[in-house]
Amino acid sequence: MSPATAAARRACVFAHYDERGEFADYARYYLEALQEHVSQLVVVSTAPLQSAAREYLEQRGVQLIVRPNEGYDFYSYRVGIATLDLVGLDELVICNDSVYGPFRPLEELFQRAAADPADLVGLTASTEIDFHLQSYFLLFRSPLLASDDFQEFWDQLEPLEEKRRIIEQQEVGLTQFFLSRNHRVSALYERRGDSSRRVVSSLGYYLDALRRRWWQRAFWGNVFQMVFRGRRAGVNPTHADWRYLLQELGFPFIKIELLRDNPKQLRNIEEWPAVVASLGDYPVTLAQQHLARLRAAKEG
Repeated sequence: MSPATAAARRACVFAHYDERGEFADYARYYLEALQEHVSQLVVVSTAPLQSAAREYLEQRGVQLIVRPNEGYDFYSYRVGIATLDLVGLDELVICNDSVYGPFRPLEELFQRAAADPADLVGLTASTEIDFHLQSYFLLFRSPLLASDDFQEFWDQLEPLEEKRRIIEQQEVGLTQFFLSRNHRVSALYERRGDSSRRVVSSLGYYLDALRRRWWQRAFWGNVFQMVFRGRRAGVNPTHADWRYLLQELGFPFIKIELLRDNPKQLRNIEEWPAVVASLGDYPVTLAQQHLARLRAAKEG
């Protein structure tokens, strides 16, 4: 199947939020790259969009849905999916604006996905809480798209407001739900083993966790499970493995949360602009300008 034919049978739901009501330049770059590989693109925004943002999306020919700011990205996915005729699709992508990129042509990503036989394909998988495909980019295939299981998952989804519950019940829950129904899932960009390197790179985070939680029984219970029963430490590869993903595996994105907050206190994260610039012709200033705006808002 040629790329043009594949795109004709692939739709995308793009979840968006911007505190200023803008459709930022980094998000425009991403959206325009996506449009080269899908025939139908639905943008679901929970922002009070300014006229310039609405005009831009209208000019791009996307279907725009503006809804109340509740339920985060998962409920935006649900709302967007409800507008699609899934019967005529071979593939559906759901993704959001939580990443900078793509730093490489998305054709490479879709070619890699085409070689994977799974029913549900993600880019990366996390073991935090439980194994799951990370929901910033997921690709569903027919016949899963046309199954009762697919419809059931989205029909029962509610607009939760606690981020932790959303991660547990909806992000982790999505992967676990489809696994329980015997659907095949796969992550395209995976790093095997080398957990010691991950711990060392985030040593400050783990020492801080020990300082904050040494008195909690649950903390030591987790330590016991990892040391004596082989339980894996929770790892978010888009944070712990960001450089390896970009340089060694051809991963096309970097998470905004990593650059804005560096929640695991990773070392050398300030080197990201040089790493991204070495990959191709992505205009790094798009990410830098947006990041500066986020930091200014946080400090203000």
